[in-house]
Amino acid sequence: FRLNWDLELLKASSNPVVIDSETLEKYAGVYGERSLTMENGKLMYQRTGRPKFELEAMSATMMKPLGNVYFKMEFVKNKQGEIDQIIVYYQDKRVETALRNK
Repeated sequence: FRLNWDLELLKASSNPVVIDSETLEKYAGVYGERSLTMENGKLMYQRTGRPKFELEAMSATMMKPLGNVYFKMEFVKNKQGEIDQIIVYYQDKRVETALRNK
């Protein structure tokens, strides 16, 4: 697991992905106790009571906090093509799913 984790991070840093601001706007919202907001053209992540992080793309649907390798999140579309949940993967193998509130 750890090698795959590190390999994904290495691939993402070696081949930077750029997600356009229109798509990032679609990712912004409230997912349980997690808020994603657009600030100065960047997608920001904050969990209630925790610091805010800028997110950087690993792929078209996977992002991680800038300068943080301990978790990453996947944006999941519903049948209508709208982002309705995120799946958060942690380095210690925990996985959390959060449905979009708004």
